[in-house]
Amino acid sequence: MDGQPDPVANAFARHLIYDEIFSSLSAASLMRMRRVSRSTYGAVQDFTYRAFDVNRLLSRFISDPHSFRSLQARTATLISGSLAIQFFDRTFYPESDLDLYVYKEHVIEVGIFLLNDGYQFAPYLGQANDFYDALNGLNRAWIDDLLAETVALIDMPYRYTCVGEVFTFKRRSHDTEDSNAFTKVQIIVPRESSLQLVLGSHSISLYPVATFERRESLVIEPRSIPAFDKYISRGWRLVYSPLPVSVPLHEGGAGESDPFLFNKSRWVTGRNSWVMHLDTEGVQSAGPLSASSTALTWDPVVECSWALHRLERALQYSATDT
Repeated sequence: MDGQPDPVANAFARHLIYDEIFSSLSAASLMRMRRVSRSTYGAVQDFTYRAFDVNRLLSRFISDPHSFRSLQARTATLISGSLAIQFFDRTFYPESDLDLYVYKEHVIEVGIFLLNDGYQFAPYLGQANDFYDALNGLNRAWIDDLLAETVALIDMPYRYTCVGEVFTFKRRSHDTEDSNAFTKVQIIVPRESSLQLVLGSHSISLYPVATFERRESLVIEPRSIPAFDKYISRGWRLVYSPLPVSVPLHEGGAGESDPFLFNKSRWVTGRNSWVMHLDTEGVQSAGPLSASSTALTWDPVVECSWALHRLERALQYSATDT
Protein backbone atom coordinates (compact mmCIF):
# COMPACT_ATOMS: atom_id res chain seq x y z
CA MET A 1 0.00 0.00 0.00
CA ASP A 2 1.08 3.56 -0.66
CA GLY A 3 2.66 5.19 2.34
CA GLN A 4 3.53 1.84 3.93
CA PRO A 5 7.21 1.10 4.58
CA ASP A 6 8.85 -1.33 2.19
CA PRO A 7 9.86 -4.35 4.31
CA VAL A 8 12.62 -5.33 1.88
CA ALA A 9 14.16 -1.85 1.81
CA ASN A 10 13.79 -1.70 5.59
CA ALA A 11 15.71 -4.96 5.98
CA PHE A 12 18.61 -3.62 3.95
CA ALA A 13 18.73 -0.51 6.09
CA ARG A 14 19.67 -2.47 9.24
CA HIS A 15 23.07 -4.09 9.32
CA LEU A 16 22.04 -6.54 12.04
CA ILE A 17 19.64 -8.00 9.49
CA TYR A 18 21.63 -7.83 6.27
CA ASP A 19 24.82 -9.00 7.97
CA GLU A 20 23.10 -12.33 8.57
CA ILE A 21 22.09 -12.51 4.92
CA PHE A 22 25.36 -11.40 3.39
CA SER A 23 27.58 -13.54 5.62
CA SER A 24 26.22 -16.65 3.89
CA LEU A 25 26.73 -15.35 0.35
CA SER A 26 29.76 -15.97 -1.82
CA ALA A 27 31.75 -13.07 -3.22
CA ALA A 28 30.06 -13.34 -6.62
CA SER A 29 26.62 -13.40 -5.02
CA LEU A 30 27.53 -10.27 -3.04
CA MET A 31 28.45 -8.47 -6.26
CA ARG A 32 25.15 -9.52 -7.80
CA MET A 33 23.30 -8.27 -4.74
CA ARG A 34 24.89 -4.85 -5.20
CA ARG A 35 23.08 -4.51 -8.52
CA VAL A 36 19.59 -5.23 -7.19
CA SER A 37 18.72 -1.76 -5.90
CA ARG A 38 20.11 1.35 -4.26
CA SER A 39 19.27 -0.11 -0.86
CA THR A 40 21.19 -3.32 -1.47
CA TYR A 41 24.10 -1.42 -3.03
CA GLY A 42 24.59 0.67 0.10
CA ALA A 43 24.13 -2.34 2.35
CA VAL A 44 26.70 -4.42 0.45
CA GLN A 45 29.16 -1.53 0.51
CA ASP A 46 28.81 -1.21 4.27
CA PHE A 47 29.08 -4.97 4.82
CA THR A 48 32.11 -5.27 2.53
CA TYR A 49 33.93 -2.48 4.34
CA ARG A 50 33.55 -4.29 7.66
CA ALA A 51 33.85 -7.90 6.45
CA PHE A 52 37.10 -7.32 4.56
CA ASP A 53 38.94 -5.53 7.35
CA VAL A 54 42.61 -6.30 6.83
CA ASN A 55 43.61 -4.46 10.02
CA ARG A 56 41.42 -6.76 12.08
CA LEU A 57 42.90 -9.78 10.31
CA LEU A 58 46.46 -8.66 10.98
CA SER A 59 45.76 -7.77 14.61
CA ARG A 60 45.99 -11.49 15.45
CA PHE A 61 49.70 -11.29 14.66
CA ILE A 62 50.74 -7.65 14.72
CA SER A 63 50.20 -5.14 17.53
CA ASP A 64 50.06 -2.16 15.16
CA PRO A 65 48.65 -3.24 11.76
CA HIS A 66 48.95 0.28 10.31
CA SER A 67 52.68 0.40 11.01
CA PHE A 68 53.10 -3.06 9.55
CA ARG A 69 51.19 -2.13 6.40
CA SER A 70 53.41 0.93 6.03
CA LEU A 71 56.36 -1.45 6.30
CA GLN A 72 54.74 -3.60 3.59
CA ALA A 73 54.42 -0.61 1.29
CA ARG A 74 58.04 0.35 1.90
CA THR A 75 59.48 -3.14 1.37
CA ALA A 76 57.00 -4.70 -1.11
CA THR A 77 56.33 -7.47 1.41
CA LEU A 78 53.63 -9.88 0.23
CA ILE A 79 51.21 -11.86 2.41
CA SER A 80 50.28 -15.27 1.08
CA GLY A 81 49.26 -18.67 2.43
CA SER A 82 46.16 -19.50 4.43
CA LEU A 83 45.83 -16.01 5.93
CA ALA A 84 45.23 -14.59 2.45
CA ILE A 85 42.60 -17.28 1.88
CA GLN A 86 40.92 -16.37 5.17
CA PHE A 87 40.73 -12.72 4.17
CA PHE A 88 39.02 -13.31 0.84
CA ASP A 89 36.90 -16.21 2.11
CA ARG A 90 35.82 -14.42 5.32
CA THR A 91 36.79 -17.43 7.41
CA PHE A 92 38.92 -18.01 10.50
CA TYR A 93 41.49 -20.74 11.12
CA PRO A 94 42.85 -20.36 14.66
CA GLU A 95 45.88 -22.57 13.96
CA SER A 96 47.11 -20.63 10.93
CA ASP A 97 50.30 -18.57 10.81
CA LEU A 98 51.35 -15.48 8.87
CA ASP A 99 53.50 -16.06 5.79
CA LEU A 100 55.46 -13.05 4.57
CA TYR A 101 57.31 -13.10 1.26
CA VAL A 102 60.15 -10.62 1.72
CA TYR A 103 62.85 -9.63 -0.72
CA LYS A 104 66.40 -10.30 0.40
CA GLU A 105 67.23 -6.61 0.76
CA HIS A 106 64.47 -6.04 3.33
CA VAL A 107 64.67 -9.17 5.50
CA ILE A 108 66.55 -7.42 8.30
CA GLU A 109 64.04 -4.55 8.45
CA VAL A 110 61.02 -6.86 8.58
CA GLY A 111 62.76 -9.14 11.08
CA ILE A 112 63.58 -6.25 13.39
CA PHE A 113 59.96 -5.11 13.22
CA LEU A 114 58.84 -8.55 14.43
CA LEU A 115 61.46 -8.65 17.20
CA ASN A 116 60.32 -5.23 18.41
CA ASP A 117 56.74 -6.52 18.40
CA GLY A 118 57.53 -9.20 20.95
CA TYR A 119 58.48 -12.09 18.69
CA GLN A 120 61.45 -14.34 19.21
CA PHE A 121 63.48 -15.91 16.45
CA ALA A 122 62.87 -19.68 16.22
CA PRO A 123 65.64 -21.22 14.07
CA TYR A 124 65.25 -24.48 12.21
CA LEU A 125 67.74 -27.32 12.61
CA GLY A 126 71.12 -26.17 11.36
CA GLN A 127 70.27 -22.46 11.35
CA ALA A 128 72.08 -20.03 13.67
CA ASN A 129 70.24 -19.43 16.96
CA ASP A 130 70.51 -15.65 16.69
CA PHE A 131 68.55 -13.86 13.96
CA TYR A 132 71.42 -11.53 13.08
CA ASP A 133 73.80 -14.47 12.80
CA ALA A 134 71.23 -16.36 10.71
CA LEU A 135 71.16 -13.42 8.29
CA ASN A 136 74.63 -14.46 7.20
CA GLY A 137 72.92 -17.36 5.49
CA LEU A 138 71.58 -14.92 2.93
CA ASN A 139 75.13 -14.36 1.71
CA ARG A 140 75.71 -17.99 0.76
CA ALA A 141 74.53 -19.60 -2.45
CA TRP A 142 70.75 -19.93 -2.74
CA ILE A 143 69.36 -23.34 -1.75
CA ASP A 144 71.89 -25.93 -0.74
CA ASP A 145 71.08 -29.51 0.22
CA LEU A 146 70.77 -28.66 3.91
CA LEU A 147 68.23 -25.92 3.30
CA ALA A 148 66.21 -28.13 0.96
CA GLU A 149 66.00 -30.81 3.65
CA THR A 150 65.11 -28.22 6.28
CA VAL A 151 62.31 -26.69 4.22
CA ALA A 152 60.75 -30.14 4.02
CA LEU A 153 61.15 -30.66 7.78
CA ILE A 154 59.39 -27.42 8.68
CA ASP A 155 56.51 -28.24 6.35
CA MET A 156 57.13 -25.48 3.85
CA PRO A 157 55.97 -27.29 0.70
CA TYR A 158 57.46 -24.97 -1.91
CA ARG A 159 59.51 -26.00 -4.85
CA TYR A 160 62.96 -25.74 -3.38
CA THR A 161 64.45 -23.77 -6.26
CA CYS A 162 62.07 -20.88 -5.50
CA VAL A 163 63.02 -20.45 -1.84
CA GLY A 164 66.13 -18.57 -0.79
CA GLU A 165 65.77 -18.80 3.00
CA VAL A 166 63.16 -19.10 5.74
CA PHE A 167 63.12 -17.22 9.07
CA THR A 168 60.55 -18.21 11.69
CA PHE A 169 59.38 -16.02 14.58
CA LYS A 170 57.10 -16.96 17.47
CA ARG A 171 55.47 -15.26 20.43
CA ARG A 172 52.85 -16.26 22.98
CA SER A 173 49.36 -15.81 21.67
CA HIS A 174 47.52 -12.74 23.02
CA ASP A 175 43.98 -13.98 22.28
CA THR A 176 43.89 -17.15 24.40
CA GLU A 177 44.50 -18.15 27.99
CA ASP A 178 46.46 -21.21 26.86
CA SER A 179 50.03 -20.57 28.01
CA ASN A 180 51.31 -23.00 25.37
CA ALA A 181 49.63 -21.23 22.45
CA PHE A 182 51.90 -19.32 20.08
CA THR A 183 51.43 -17.18 17.02
CA LYS A 184 53.94 -17.78 14.25
CA VAL A 185 55.21 -15.52 11.49
CA GLN A 186 57.51 -16.77 8.76
CA ILE A 187 59.68 -14.61 6.54
CA ILE A 188 60.13 -16.51 3.29
CA VAL A 189 62.76 -15.12 0.96
CA PRO A 190 62.21 -15.73 -2.77
CA ARG A 191 65.19 -16.40 -5.01
CA GLU A 192 63.78 -14.07 -7.62
CA SER A 193 60.23 -12.73 -7.33
CA SER A 194 57.50 -13.30 -4.75
CA LEU A 195 55.06 -14.33 -7.46
CA GLN A 196 57.46 -17.01 -8.62
CA LEU A 197 57.41 -18.38 -5.09
CA VAL A 198 53.59 -18.36 -5.05
CA LEU A 199 53.50 -20.20 -8.37
CA GLY A 200 55.96 -22.75 -6.99
CA SER A 201 53.84 -23.68 -3.97
CA HIS A 202 51.91 -26.92 -3.60
CA SER A 203 48.59 -25.43 -4.74
CA ILE A 204 47.34 -21.99 -5.67
CA SER A 205 44.24 -19.81 -5.61
CA LEU A 206 44.97 -17.40 -8.45
CA TYR A 207 41.58 -18.11 -10.02
CA PRO A 208 38.78 -16.54 -7.96
CA VAL A 209 35.88 -18.38 -9.62
CA ALA A 210 37.53 -21.77 -9.12
CA THR A 211 38.72 -21.04 -5.58
CA PHE A 212 35.85 -19.14 -4.00
CA GLU A 213 32.83 -20.17 -6.10
CA ARG A 214 33.60 -23.75 -7.10
CA ARG A 215 35.77 -24.41 -4.02
CA GLU A 216 38.53 -25.99 -6.09
CA SER A 217 42.25 -25.86 -5.42
CA LEU A 218 44.62 -26.43 -8.32
CA VAL A 219 47.41 -28.80 -7.26
CA ILE A 220 50.81 -27.85 -8.61
CA GLU A 221 53.02 -30.11 -6.48
CA PRO A 222 51.33 -33.55 -6.50
CA ARG A 223 53.31 -35.17 -3.69
CA SER A 224 51.28 -35.93 -0.57
CA ILE A 225 51.62 -33.26 2.10
CA PRO A 226 49.60 -32.37 5.23
CA ALA A 227 48.34 -29.15 3.61
CA PHE A 228 46.22 -31.16 1.19
CA ASP A 229 44.29 -32.87 3.98
CA LYS A 230 43.99 -29.51 5.72
CA TYR A 231 42.33 -27.82 2.77
CA ILE A 232 40.10 -30.80 2.02
CA SER A 233 38.82 -30.60 5.60
CA ARG A 234 38.15 -26.89 5.03
CA GLY A 235 35.87 -27.62 2.10
CA TRP A 236 38.06 -27.50 -1.01
CA ARG A 237 38.23 -30.12 -3.76
CA LEU A 238 41.73 -30.74 -5.06
CA VAL A 239 42.13 -30.59 -8.83
CA TYR A 240 45.12 -32.61 -9.98
CA SER A 241 46.93 -32.95 -13.30
CA PRO A 242 45.86 -34.28 -15.71
CA LEU A 243 42.60 -32.47 -15.16
CA PRO A 244 39.39 -34.40 -14.52
CA VAL A 245 36.75 -34.50 -17.23
CA SER A 246 34.48 -32.19 -15.20
CA VAL A 247 36.84 -29.23 -15.76
CA PRO A 248 36.40 -27.58 -19.19
CA LEU A 249 39.50 -27.77 -21.35
CA HIS A 250 38.63 -25.26 -24.05
CA GLU A 251 40.73 -22.16 -24.55
CA GLY A 252 39.59 -18.60 -24.02
CA GLY A 253 36.57 -17.39 -22.15
CA ALA A 254 36.36 -16.62 -18.47
CA GLY A 255 34.23 -17.16 -15.42
CA GLU A 256 32.21 -20.28 -14.65
CA SER A 257 32.75 -21.90 -18.07
CA ASP A 258 36.54 -21.75 -17.89
CA PRO A 259 37.66 -21.18 -14.28
CA PHE A 260 41.36 -21.78 -14.96
CA LEU A 261 41.63 -19.54 -18.04
CA PHE A 262 43.88 -21.84 -20.06
CA ASN A 263 46.61 -20.29 -22.24
CA LYS A 264 45.55 -16.83 -21.16
CA SER A 265 48.13 -14.34 -19.91
CA ARG A 266 47.28 -13.10 -16.44
CA TRP A 267 48.38 -10.23 -14.20
CA VAL A 268 47.70 -9.74 -10.50
CA THR A 269 45.62 -6.62 -11.17
CA GLY A 270 44.14 -7.83 -14.46
CA ARG A 271 40.44 -7.95 -15.32
CA ASN A 272 40.19 -11.65 -14.40
CA SER A 273 41.60 -11.10 -10.91
CA TRP A 274 39.66 -10.27 -7.77
CA VAL A 275 41.12 -6.99 -6.55
CA MET A 276 40.11 -5.56 -3.17
CA HIS A 277 40.64 -1.85 -2.51
CA LEU A 278 41.70 -1.63 1.12
CA ASP A 279 41.27 1.20 3.57
CA THR A 280 44.68 2.90 3.66
CA GLU A 281 43.95 5.49 6.33
CA GLY A 282 46.95 5.61 8.66
CA VAL A 283 49.16 3.72 6.20
CA GLN A 284 52.18 5.60 4.89
CA SER A 285 52.95 5.32 1.21
CA ALA A 286 56.25 3.88 0.12
CA GLY A 287 59.21 6.23 0.33
CA PRO A 288 62.45 6.21 -1.64
CA LEU A 289 64.69 3.17 -1.31
CA SER A 290 67.67 5.44 -0.71
CA ALA A 291 68.52 9.13 -0.44
CA SER A 292 69.45 9.24 -4.12
CA SER A 293 66.47 7.27 -5.46
CA THR A 294 62.85 8.10 -6.14
CA ALA A 295 59.95 6.76 -4.13
CA LEU A 296 58.64 3.27 -4.91
CA THR A 297 55.30 3.89 -6.63
CA TRP A 298 54.67 0.38 -7.92
CA ASP A 299 54.60 -3.13 -6.50
CA PRO A 300 57.06 -5.59 -8.10
CA VAL A 301 54.51 -8.40 -8.03
CA VAL A 302 52.22 -6.35 -10.28
CA GLU A 303 54.94 -6.31 -12.96
CA CYS A 304 54.85 -10.10 -13.34
CA SER A 305 52.57 -12.16 -15.56
CA TRP A 306 51.79 -15.85 -15.79
CA ALA A 307 49.88 -18.28 -17.94
CA LEU A 308 48.46 -21.74 -17.35
CA HIS A 309 49.18 -24.21 -20.15
CA ARG A 310 47.74 -27.68 -20.50
CA LEU A 311 50.39 -30.00 -21.88
CA GLU A 312 49.84 -33.59 -22.86
CA ARG A 313 49.86 -34.88 -19.30
CA ALA A 314 50.62 -31.93 -17.08
CA LEU A 315 50.03 -28.31 -16.20
CA GLN A 316 52.80 -25.79 -16.66
CA TYR A 317 53.17 -22.32 -15.22
CA SER A 318 55.42 -19.56 -16.36
CA ALA A 319 56.07 -16.30 -14.55
CA THR A 320 57.74 -13.58 -16.59
CA ASP A 321 58.75 -10.04 -15.78
CA THR A 322 57.08 -7.52 -18.06
